[in-house]
Amino acid sequence: MNYTKGSKAAMLIARLAEAKENISALQELWLTIIGEPVPDPKQCMIWLTRHNFDVVSESISDLANWVSKHGQLLEEDREKFAKAKTKYQAIKKPTTEQTAEYNNEIHKWNEAIRLHHKGRLDLLKYVSGIMKWKEVDKDDPPKKKPVSNDDDDVVSVGEGFKMDEADDVV
Repeated sequence: MNYTKGSKAAMLIARLAEAKENISALQELWLTIIGEPVPDPKQCMIWLTRHNFDVVSESISDLANWVSKHGQLLEEDREKFAKAKTKYQAIKKPTTEQTAEYNNEIHKWNEAIRLHHKGRLDLLKYVSGIMKWKEVDKDDPPKKKPVSNDDDDVVSVGEGFKMDEADDVV
């Protein structure tokens, strides 16, 4: 179809072409620094309609740092648990206190695994929270960064700013 230059239809086609390019770049960034699964194009489009490209790409980078940090913590916890398990198994008749201590280590390990294996929705909610925080932070920086509330899968962003079921997430 031919559209006259400067028409609303031509401008819409140009904006959609730019959006497709931005979405492709965001998906490539996600794949490169976070991995699979990549957010679908609809999700990226929602982010781009609510936030500028720089905020979205910086937020994805921030999420990658968070994922990396938790991966390193998991390795540290794995080593601690392995030591505790070896120590406990070496005891012929463990006391109640030693058993309780070992059970506590098991609990810590299970919690570390649970936090590490966040699902796709959790990552999308977290990165959406980072985007909102970055938008709020431009004029009046909040005192706290986004924090995941593991009890009810709500992402808190700054003070008094919560995102439940991530209204930025499809």
